[in-house]
Amino acid sequence: MLFLTPLLALVLAQVDTPGTPPQADPLRRLRLPDAWQSRFWSAPGVMALLELEPAALAALVPTQAGLRFCRCPACPASEQEDTLDWSPARPGVVTCRLCGIDFPNESFPAKVALIPGQPPTIPEEVVEVRPRVFHHYPFHLVDPEKQIYPDERLYLAAKRDYEARGFLAKAALYAAVRYRDSPDRSRDPRLARLASLILLRFAQVYPDYALHDDAPRSPKILHPANLKPPFRSGYRTARWDWLGCHEVPLPLVIAYSILRDDPALIEAAHTLGEADPHRRVEDSLIRPAAALLALQPIDDSAATLYAARGLLAAALVLRDRTCAELGLRRLERVLIHGFRHDGTWPASEAGDDSQVASLLADWILPLIHACRPLGSPADDVRFRELNARVQLVLDANPRPPSLEQVLPAAYPTTPNPDQATGTGLLGGAGVARLAAGPSSARLWLQIGPPNAALDAPAIDLQVRVAGQSILRSFPESHPRSTLYPLFYAADSSIQIASLASRDISTEGDATVRQLIIAITSPTASYAVSIVEPAPGALPALQYSLDHGVQILDPDTGLPTLQQPQDALQPSQLLLQRPSGFGLRLHLLNPGLHRIDASPASDSRSQTIRIARPGDPNSAAPAAFVTVFEPVAPFDCPAPDRVGRMASSPDLIALVVETRSGPEFLIVNRQPGTPQTLTLPGGRSIQTDGLVTLIRPDRISLAGGRFAQVGPLRVEHPQYRGAVRAARGLALDGALGSFELRGQVAPTDGLVGRTLLIRHGDGVSRAWTITRADLLGEHWARYWVREDPGFVLDASAHLAQDRAYPQAEHPGPHSFTVCLLTHRDVHATAPQPADSEPEPRQPPSATPPIRSVIRSGSP
Repeated sequence: MLFLTPLLALVLAQVDTPGTPPQADPLRRLRLPDAWQSRFWSAPGVMALLELEPAALAALVPTQAGLRFCRCPACPASEQEDTLDWSPARPGVVTCRLCGIDFPNESFPAKVALIPGQPPTIPEEVVEVRPRVFHHYPFHLVDPEKQIYPDERLYLAAKRDYEARGFLAKAALYAAVRYRDSPDRSRDPRLARLASLILLRFAQVYPDYALHDDAPRSPKILHPANLKPPFRSGYRTARWDWLGCHEVPLPLVIAYSILRDDPALIEAAHTLGEADPHRRVEDSLIRPAAALLALQPIDDSAATLYAARGLLAAALVLRDRTCAELGLRRLERVLIHGFRHDGTWPASEAGDDSQVASLLADWILPLIHACRPLGSPADDVRFRELNARVQLVLDANPRPPSLEQVLPAAYPTTPNPDQATGTGLLGGAGVARLAAGPSSARLWLQIGPPNAALDAPAIDLQVRVAGQSILRSFPESHPRSTLYPLFYAADSSIQIASLASRDISTEGDATVRQLIIAITSPTASYAVSIVEPAPGALPALQYSLDHGVQILDPDTGLPTLQQPQDALQPSQLLLQRPSGFGLRLHLLNPGLHRIDASPASDSRSQTIRIARPGDPNSAAPAAFVTVFEPVAPFDCPAPDRVGRMASSPDLIALVVETRSGPEFLIVNRQPGTPQTLTLPGGRSIQTDGLVTLIRPDRISLAGGRFAQVGPLRVEHPQYRGAVRAARGLALDGALGSFELRGQVAPTDGLVGRTLLIRHGDGVSRAWTITRADLLGEHWARYWVREDPGFVLDASAHLAQDRAYPQAEHPGPHSFTVCLLTHRDVHATAPQPADSEPEPRQPPSATPPIRSVIRSGSP
């Protein structure tokens, strides 16, 4: 805390640094959506503000600090529901949206006899905000039996001031934006007058606002305006809003940036008796707010991003280099320590990652670029690293799909209704995103729970078609677990991801593994899910259907599966939305399936439970194998037939018939161990790879070293060894590097590949290779797009996380590179002279069967 004190003096001093040009200022160029402006200006009493006399308008600005959390004393609404609203049409009261009662009134706050023998009076708290300057805060004392927390007081007048403050600051912003956007000849001068008067009046009263601790379900604490630090952690000490991270009044800062050179500000100064309006706004409002914000303790929460936003916005308006430096320090702190090494946000609340992404994209990134001229030329590397870190976060976290969902985070924002993020592996969060098929009917899959919360299901699969959510699947049991990546490789035709979930609620190493393969071709696009349970860990799969998704008969298209049923293979499920988009599930598992469907309700979506018999004590329990086929209201590339072939227990072999011929998907349950399988037609395949895809014109190998299909061979080297050092240094799009020993010979083919690092405690994480430099015969440095996230001690034994979650991992620390290699069948070496080409199998004469399992399957 103390190290910020000398910096504060520099913030308070004007720094003569040339300002940014107006066209580079995101505050002056800010746009408000038309729908927001229409909604605001149509609210009761808003247009009447333009007709008020200057003195009456200035009188609406509260002279005391407000308090946010205050519940209605006349109905059961809680503080968090925030039902008390303020309107300029009735400025003296707040009105409850639920019961419609106005406060304060004759009953609330209630009068009490504070001194025996004296008449009852409304109790109040008196705060000496400045020497011999007193503010009065009347309150309603809640009866002890009705108190939500000890000594609960309802500061109804302070709640009115809080709501009025927020509304009037918003009015200044909306008026300034509307005035700027109007054509010169049709500009309404009343808009500029309204914004200028509110802005300047707030600058006059802000220094005397009491600092306060205003948190829900806890007593409200009021402090003098000149309270000295240290302040409470978590930005609990505030003057302007209820949290100190919002101390810089952003709506007023934007309004000032727009109207700084407008004559309306000079006219407002004459009305309010100010000689220098610019000095008053900057030195009594923006600069003190930034100074108070700079004294707040720093943490790694999203609140620090809001604090950085406020400091950068103040620096831009004040042209203050040191204020910008303080904002950048907070930003760097949370980007390094608040996010996982791959940029994922570890919040547990749904939607927090979207709000953080919006805050960074809509505010932080433009402010970084605008504040760049305030720094020195030596800061170029730093700004490039900041930009790379922010971009990493934006790539890892989805943006919100609608404006309404981002209002609390950062208004205004650009809506992004697609919300579909790019494919890839987020090794820190244990999340993989894959996609298959054309954009009009794209099959999108995500493995891993949202935000990777520890209390989420062990394995979570979300599936969308053409952006429309269809289902989510998860094990029947919900162990507390952590997800580790095992493999990831991808290109435009095939994407492969494997994750392991280790139960951390019990002793031992019970794991659930899931492999997802997404395949795209001109004739067929589909995905395969293989869930491998630990012994006795996964008795069933459960699917939760999104609202609006129906279960239809695969043949007739009519609603079905209303009662539990047993079904022999082949087994299918057709899940479809009214729009025509959906999924066909091929359940390629031996034996019986028991399928239970629960009916949908208003509060709960429909669920399907799929169970089958099996020996839970088996050393190699059978896996759940499912093929996801996208369904669209138009013709889209889909398989003609899907089946499973007989194989050894260590192999899973699927055949998919397409218009271009059959293709075979071979999954090795023991990757690294050579396995042999005979394909239809007599061809033999031997492979030690994780996945081998055999098409009529191409053979693809993922993982392992080789695949031999008849006389054709596909192979690639293995890159693996030990990690000796980890360094964080931004260079050409990379945020760090690893020094590696072992099989490390770099090639151009490593760029874009996934580097997996496994620690001695079993934790494994992933990075994306951007460059590989050979330092010796068995010594190389791999540059990675993500932050390394940890450092190694001198003995290279203990890895200490410097990013979330800041843990320690013992050695040894090993690495491997996930490789995916293709071999064009027609480009391979000629066959031996004494052999003949294998004849292509004629098309099947049997009727098309959507799913089959050949006899003898494990």
